[in-house]
Amino acid sequence: MLLLAVLDFLFVSHAYHSILTRGASVQLVFGFEYAVLLTMVLSVAMKYALHCVDLHTDTPWDSKAVCMLYTELITVPDPNPDVIPIPDSNPDPDPNPNPHPDPNPQPRS
Repeated sequence: MLLLAVLDFLFVSHAYHSILTRGASVQLVFGFEYAVLLTMVLSVAMKYALHCVDLHTDTPWDSKAVCMLYTELITVPDPNPDVIPIPDSNPDPDPNPNPHPDPNPQPRS
């Protein structure tokens, strides 16, 4: 886990310095992705530490749930954010579905 955290930090640092020297590029996207991965690694490390503390105590740890909640609030990005639907630009569709109407319609018999 430490190796992942160090690598993510180095990649974020590389993306940051690349953006400063060369300007905005695709490194901006990669930098944000590395930052998200770094926060996920930190979140797992903090949860692991909380579980280790809980395992080594003889009595039940009453505030563990609160610590886990704060850990998730601080570090974990929402994997399923609420997607806001984009409204249709043409809410009233054309009642005639034929895009090329016949200019001289023939009556049916």
